Amino acid sequence: MPNHYDVTTITVRPNTQPKALAVLKDQLANARGFVACWFTDIGALNRIMIIRAVDDLAANLNERRALLVSRNPFGIGDLIDEMTMDIYSALDCVAPMAPGDMGPFYEVRTYVFRPDGVAPTEQLWREWLPKREKVSPILTAMMSATGRVARFMHIWPYKSLDERARLRAEAGRARAIRQDAERHLHAGSLFAAPLMWRSRKFAFQSSRDRNFQGKPCRLGLRLRAALGQKQTCAA
Repeated sequence: MPNHYDVTTITVRPNTQPKALAVLKDQLANARGFVACWFTDIGALNRIMIIRAVDDLAANLNERRALLVSRNPFGIGDLIDEMTMDIYSALDCVAPMAPGDMGPFYEVRTYVFRPDGVAPTEQLWREWLPKREKVSPILTAMMSATGRVARFMHIWPYKSLDERARLRAEAGRARAIRQDAERHLHAGSLFAAPLMWRSRKFAFQSSRDRNFQGKPCRLGLRLRAALGQKQTCAA
């Protein structure tokens, strides 16, 4: 059975992201199916991405309805400029998203396909992904099932931007990077850092920034996790 995920992307007003993240930390701590909450600092700015696993599509629709009629969705209604909510289905060749010691840099790559692009892309990934994962692990790869179709999203964790450049170069030399560009209409990439990542026991939190007050840390254009440099989840 496919792994389904609710991907909610929120654009907040400029200079309000720290306040929004501080509220979301509490709002999402016990959210149904919560997997991750990331903020962007390279690429499209002022965006927050929330990913929740969906095991009951009917229940998910009811939860969406409650958010839509709420005057204060996620507790940050007064900060939101725009919000999208989509369902994605993971490819059958990737494992379900699970907590782990990874990141804190996440590259979110997105593509919009031509109408004939979905099936060939899925087959291509089944063939080459095992080779690519020998270079570095993937977090997920999934196709949109709602909204604009067909959109393809894959997410890669890295320890640093330097590691990302090194590993992608290594994958290129190993011919472990494959995309069927002729079937793409649009392509994009952004980098995100986690506010928190859900485990069975707790959302991880580290000691690098003990004075954290809900403000994302920035070092030039480099990202660091809002709750610390390294994230570790207990099983």
